[in-house]
Amino acid sequence: MAVKPAPPNKLSPQQRHNGKDTVLLAQRQAILEQAKLRNSSRWGIRPVINCEPIGPVTLNPEKEMKMRNCPVKSSFQVANKI
Repeated sequence: MAVKPAPPNKLSPQQRHNGKDTVLLAQRQAILEQAKLRNSSRWGIRPVINCEPIGPVTLNPEKEMKMRNCPVKSSFQVANKI
């Protein structure tokens, strides 16, 4: 059974946490660009898949917004200056 390559914008949480996402995505972008140049008939006119880092991710944005808008500040909000 062959190993499938990772989708272009998919990284492990550990890779993102360690700051390796930018380097890995740049490498993928370069590989995809080379593949397109080598076999342009396979790609046709479609562009290379987006390999930009996605930036910060919030797990519960609704909960975070409720905490920020809450009139009563919790000790967590005070300590973290939210």
